[in-house]
Amino acid sequence: MEPPHVKSPYQATISASRCQGLIVEINSMIEIAKHGRLQLDFDQYSSLEAASQELAKIASSFAGEVKELVKRRKHTVILEGQKLLSHAESMKSELWATGKLRNKTTFIRNIQLFFRPPEESKLDNPPVRQRKKLTRERSERIRNLTPDGTITWAAAFIPSVWDSNHLSKSTFDFVVEFLDSHHPRRWPAQVYEVLDTLAAEQPLRDSPEFKNFLICEWMPCTLNYQLTTFVY
Repeated sequence: MEPPHVKSPYQATISASRCQGLIVEINSMIEIAKHGRLQLDFDQYSSLEAASQELAKIASSFAGEVKELVKRRKHTVILEGQKLLSHAESMKSELWATGKLRNKTTFIRNIQLFFRPPEESKLDNPPVRQRKKLTRERSERIRNLTPDGTITWAAAFIPSVWDSNHLSKSTFDFVVEFLDSHHPRRWPAQVYEVLDTLAAEQPLRDSPEFKNFLICEWMPCTLNYQLTTFVY
């Protein structure tokens, strides 16, 4: 069975039918260059040659990018990614319906990982060092989603789910790309209360990244959070 279809805003820009149209147009230009009686001056011929060479480079680059995209969109990647996206949507709907985080501890732990990921230690062995590095990279990707996307991720997935030892890079990239990160309404009060508390305590109290996260436009002005608690 084919995996569920994933909607993308880029589908109208990159499609097989559009590529086919470009192929027809370029083949027509080739026939004109081969058999037509073009009367161009030297500069025009030079410009045409330069443009054709640039077109060849672009076509080669596009072919390589499509090949890599196919690798990233393996059937198993799409299936696993869609399961995670469906779970995130379910958790988000439940949160809005009940007004309560299903697992507040998971939400807190995730937020702390996003903004204070594990640091490298001289005592770390190579596997631990590599795992921490990947966790830092993934944490940065997640916190650079929209604030709503970051909150959705924190509420939906326990840390072990998106750990590099468990979730492949291709599937992680898939979920990051297609996670619904835009919500027209405010989150339940409990979410803001937890974020407010985290902002007042270590390890996030002095985090400039977390500060920037909180002062985005979506943050309600009714929060007790005081920006003066941060040290500039």
